[in-house]
Amino acid sequence: MTPNAAPEEAGDGLHSLTLVLSMQRSGSTLLGRDIESLGGLGIPREHLRGLDKQSRPPSESDVLRRLGDGVDEADPGVTGLKLQVHQVRSVCRAVTGGQVDGTAEAAAAVVDWAFARFDRVFLVVLVRNALDTAISQVVVKETGTFLSTKPALREAGAPLPVIEDVNRRILDELQKVLRQRAALQAVATEYADSALLVTYEQLTTELERTTERIIEHARAQSFEPREAHVTRTLEKLISAEQSETLREGFLDFLRTEPGL
Repeated sequence: MTPNAAPEEAGDGLHSLTLVLSMQRSGSTLLGRDIESLGGLGIPREHLRGLDKQSRPPSESDVLRRLGDGVDEADPGVTGLKLQVHQVRSVCRAVTGGQVDGTAEAAAAVVDWAFARFDRVFLVVLVRNALDTAISQVVVKETGTFLSTKPALREAGAPLPVIEDVNRRILDELQKVLRQRAALQAVATEYADSALLVTYEQLTTELERTTERIIEHARAQSFEPREAHVTRTLEKLISAEQSETLREGFLDFLRTEPGL
């Protein structure tokens, strides 16, 4: 897939949007690459990363200009975006010009803007078990490895990284993850008639059925994916067995730690 250069006029020619709402370490990159490989649905990546770091307050034009990077040259006019829940407040301010209280409310405002701005919107909400997400967050921050086509930590016999005070760190992450997951679930509930809700477990263990659901839902929104099967190259950072070891260690910590 090759992105087009952003149009001269912000949003010029963009008429359709694939919007993936998710949180970090929930499988969002995997889902985005799956959608991208189907064709006809744009390139849903983090095109708005760093939007709030620019020298002036971001605007709707800034958002639309960046969305030009989500256009596949084979499908002009169709763009894609992966929007992480921690980014929705700054994006909401940019596209609405106002401040919205609450993460779920900000996410809903962005979705409302998308439906008003584009002729077609393919909305996908991705959620993952909160504890598994928190564990993944801690491992990523410790190793500095976010994505890989062949993670070294998953090689046979590879030891888990030694993470100081790992259970306390998982607990800290878990509290943030639970808040973000609740916001995503609120959006999925509010837009139940138009959103496709996908879980990490479905994404990783039910590939064929999940792909069918993506295609069916995209077609229901008048999109036309070109392929019937996804192409995958990314793998999970750690194995299921390693993740289970960290999970069990954390649950033992909760059972025995005074004051929790």
